[in-house]
Formats: sequence, C-alpha cells, structure tokens
Amino acid sequence: MTGYIIIILGIILSFVSIEITMVMGVVTIFYGSLLSALAVLLEEWTYHKYPDVKSILKLYLWALTESFWYRPLLVWWRFEGLWMFLTRRKSSWGDMNRKGVAGVERQQS
Repeated sequence: MTGYIIIILGIILSFVSIEITMVMGVVTIFYGSLLSALAVLLEEWTYHKYPDVKSILKLYLWALTESFWYRPLLVWWRFEGLWMFLTRRKSSWGDMNRKGVAGVERQQS
C-alpha cells in the first residue's frame, strides 16, 4: 500500500516519471501473470489434477488475470488487518458454538 501511495504522490508532485511508472507497472503485471500461469501449467504437468483441457484453460485464464484483481485486493486486506492491529480493534467472527456430530453414538466398552 505504501508503494502505491508513493507512486501516486510522486506522479502528482512530479518527482516520478509517468512514462517509467507506466512501463514498470506493465512489466510487473506481465511478470506476475506469467509466474501465475506457469505455476498452473507446472502443477498440471506434475500432478495431472484436472479432468479436462477446459478446466486447465479456465484456471490458466484466471491465473493471467490475477495481477489485476487478486493482488490489489490482497494488498487492501493486509492494510486493513495492519490498521486494525495498530488501532487495537478486533474483528468479530461471530459466535461459534460447538454442536458435536449428529447421529454418531458412542460405543460403551
């Protein structure tokens, strides 16, 4: 998040070149997409987990788009968690009561 803020302020205050920032952004996105796509292909080549080519192509396309939607979300969630930690706020997951396993009877020894 700090990097995004510095880049935006650098562009606004003219101490960062817009052209270099654009080129570095595109290279970073392509590099991240390439790594994600190669990880999917390597997993399929090694483990053969997916039943058909359509599933592999769908996962491959999602991997190519990861840099546009997942990584910015991940940065935001990390920032939000850090902010909550620093301000000592606790998030509530709700009440989680244990109910046991229904239908399982204990055998008496």
